[in-house]
Amino acid sequence: MVLGVPWYGYDCPCVELLPDDICLVNRTLTFPKPGVGSGSVTQIQYKDIMKLLPKSSTGRLFSELFQSPYFNYKDASGQTHQLWYDDPASLALRYDYARAEDLRGVGMWEADSLDYSNDPLAMNQTKAMWDAIDKF
Repeated sequence: MVLGVPWYGYDCPCVELLPDDICLVNRTLTFPKPGVGSGSVTQIQYKDIMKLLPKSSTGRLFSELFQSPYFNYKDASGQTHQLWYDDPASLALRYDYARAEDLRGVGMWEADSLDYSNDPLAMNQTKAMWDAIDKF
């Protein structure tokens, strides 16, 4: 068995943001198929997540329950969104698990969602994503 992990995230608009960063979403919320936005949840590439993170209202938060990073931000209309994703730190946890469970390998969806430009920050972010695989 091979563990597949996403190198993208999901952007959820919040109907209301409760204390402890609990994002209430519309009950008709649907999740998109990979690569396709659908309903009120949007799949977002890692490179775009990294551009939104510095503009977030919370900075990087981490869910101990889901072992995943997330953050909140407001769009141009002022609506609060919560964006869940994986980064090198959370991926390292998943790759450690795959190794501990003696899985045959790890793979990712959307390797092209990284920023392969010559921008120094993007180069570091992209390298960190690939380097995390070494945990396996």
